[in-house]
Amino acid sequence: DEEFKESHITLLKRFYKVFESVYKYITDINRFLEELDEGIYIQQSLESVSMDTIGKQLLCESLYLYGVMLLVIDNKYNGAVRERILVAYHRYNANKASVDSHIDDVCKLLRSTGITPTRRPPNYPADYFARVPIRQDFVNITIGRLRYVWGNACDGIW
Repeated sequence: DEEFKESHITLLKRFYKVFESVYKYITDINRFLEELDEGIYIQQSLESVSMDTIGKQLLCESLYLYGVMLLVIDNKYNGAVRERILVAYHRYNANKASVDSHIDDVCKLLRSTGITPTRRPPNYPADYFARVPIRQDFVNITIGRLRYVWGNACDGIW
């Protein structure tokens, strides 16, 4: 057990940092949306940001990137493997866990989805994405803007 810890702790820490970064990414987006609502960014709201060309692009890209990160992790690292990595990291770093550690939230987000090469769970990937709630109005506005842009682009082609 001690030999495993010595030889793999660096790798476990790197995996955990990646997993935690995905969690922090979506919580940062949620915090930004809350700050928009609270008026911290003077004269800005979700609607005004989504009307701006660059703001619209950033909102779309932020949501897209979150989805891609989750799907890539789920595709490349089997759920059981992710869970074992998180358990090993927690076991070998329990005494060094910081006060601001998000280990429980990271485990909740990245626990196994149940997907296998031969079986896809019902309501996948929607249930996977819902593990950390994203404001529905943000998702609706983003999808609405994409539909509008896509609809106008298709009008020019046809």
